Amino acid sequence: MTSITVVIASAGRPSVCAQAIEHIQSSLLPEGAVLHGILSCPGDDDAPPTLPPNWRLITGSRGASVQRNAALDAVDPATEFVFYFDDDIVVAKNYVAEMLTLLSEKRSLVGATGTLLADGAASGSEVTYDEARSIVAAVQTDRITGSGAPIYVSSLYGCNAAVRWATASDLRFDERLPLYSWLEDLDYSRRLANRGDLARSGKAAAVHRGAASGGRVAHLRFGYSQVSNATWLRKKGTMTRMEWPRYVGAPVLKNLVLSACPSTP
Repeated sequence: MTSITVVIASAGRPSVCAQAIEHIQSSLLPEGAVLHGILSCPGDDDAPPTLPPNWRLITGSRGASVQRNAALDAVDPATEFVFYFDDDIVVAKNYVAEMLTLLSEKRSLVGATGTLLADGAASGSEVTYDEARSIVAAVQTDRITGSGAPIYVSSLYGCNAAVRWATASDLRFDERLPLYSWLEDLDYSRRLANRGDLARSGKAAAVHRGAASGGRVAHLRFGYSQVSNATWLRKKGTMTRMEWPRYVGAPVLKNLVLSACPSTP
């Protein structure tokens, strides 16, 4: 039996989170695979009114890193794979099965991320739930990236990722990231990469909606975290000297432009 644990950290958007869980629950699983879920929220009101019986709610923490760590502390030691999803993800039905196949066939892999068919967080334009459902329902998985062969990568995208738990059970997300857990997935996966290979699956498809509602921090504080968190990761060594300008320069330049031209979209 293959034991799977899904971890989601959420705050302030129970309906969005419920939609994500609904799609995860409808996943096609290999024979003998069992899926459990852990939802970590600041309070009961942040969670959907009801959860499937195979899901557990943990409350009392706020911040992506802290909430994820609280969930990781509750993972059953018998778990073989832990999946990380953002609360606004919509996964294709075969996402979990394809990821399990990849991790089972490539024993050198300690973690993998899927292929995003749309990413509202990156584009700045939210993908509606209906749009996301249509995208994942229509996709032909063997055509996502041509052959569908996995591509080795240097980090994982925390909105959709899976790790081999025997290798990662002692790893936790950095709770020292100032104000907002920006880049916590980069830091976590770079430390995980010291233990084996990381890859992106060309067959595990999802849509990251980039939902605007919820308990995110104010824009001013988030802008600060974009600089401070990248600087902290550079100091730790999980971000390279060449990467730092890319993560810091673009936000700073955008803020300068918007401060001079407030009406600029």
